[in-house]
Amino acid sequence: MKLLPNESPLLTSNGDKIILTDQRIQQTDKDWGNAYSITLFLEDISSVETRYKSNIIFLVLGLIGLLAGIAIYMQDQQTNGNVFNFGFVVGIVLLMVWWFTRRHVILISSNGGGAIHFEINQMSWADVQDFIYTVQLAKAGRVNRLRSIIKSPEVEQMNTLV
Repeated sequence: MKLLPNESPLLTSNGDKIILTDQRIQQTDKDWGNAYSITLFLEDISSVETRYKSNIIFLVLGLIGLLAGIAIYMQDQQTNGNVFNFGFVVGIVLLMVWWFTRRHVILISSNGGGAIHFEINQMSWADVQDFIYTVQLAKAGRVNRLRSIIKSPEVEQMNTLV
């Protein structure tokens, strides 16, 4: 990332894929072999959230398999014991797939524009909280600097001339 004039880096994350400066945040990565880059100016950030993303279909099918296995077992314990085992095993496997494919992500959204989202599976909860705090602190500093520029005497004088 090439820095703008008077811009200074604050931190990097995820192997330098996320770069936070005092003016913007940028994500650079590859997805299915295609490189991409997303840049948001800090004053445009509307929200920062952490969440788990998962494929809910595995959870639903796993629960259905478990419930079907239990229901069949309860209905006829003598003849359908193997069906119960099969439904139960498939349900457990699907629940395990759901659990192990969940991804813990940070999502940084802008006002009506794009969003930056990246996995934070390798970060501790304290590191995640520090990252979010640093982003919020950088945004507050950027907004305050922009407000002071707008209220400067030179800008006020230019506004009266227009």
